[in-house]
Amino acid sequence: MPQDPTNPNRQISIEEWEETVRQRYSIPKSLWKGMAEQESGGDWGATSPTGVRGKYQVTKATAKQYGYNRDDPFEQTAAAAKHLRTLYDSIDLPSDNARWWGALAKYYGGNDAIDAAGNFRRVSVDGVSDPMTHVNRVAERIRKMSQPQEATQEALQAPVQPPTPWKDVPAADKKRRGPVLPQYQGEGFLVNPSIETLSQVTG
Repeated sequence: MPQDPTNPNRQISIEEWEETVRQRYSIPKSLWKGMAEQESGGDWGATSPTGVRGKYQVTKATAKQYGYNRDDPFEQTAAAAKHLRTLYDSIDLPSDNARWWGALAKYYGGNDAIDAAGNFRRVSVDGVSDPMTHVNRVAERIRKMSQPQEATQEALQAPVQPPTPWKDVPAADKKRRGPVLPQYQGEGFLVNPSIETLSQVTG
């Protein structure tokens, strides 16, 4: 268990560690939380028939890639954050927002989850994963988490619009902002890159 750098006699909690790691890799807070909720419901004991496990559903290969033990919650958190950030850094799209959504799709569905233009695929290489649906489900979780407690049930169930197919985006918009993503503005995370970039609003 990591120690508090400001107080060597105190060991930090897993919740504090998750926030520390998120900040270390500059991951938008709402995306980080929404991803964990969608991947496992926030359950460290979650397992999948495909072999991934834990709150962040890290594969054995991914943990090994970064030199971490996925069965340790602290190390799994570090592996998940580093992997998500590595995927973000690997994507060449015109907006931070599109890159984060692309990284999320790749985290879930592998490197072929989006194409070079940023389009989400409906089926990944494993023939099971649906990156587009996954991204929209995370967007929906982010929307619900940011709703005030008194929000109506009708508002909570409002659908998130799927990304517009790249081929249907006007040429001028393609040059200006990249793929059009779900039209929802979450706390500290803008799903619509036409509003402004993540670097300006990251929470």
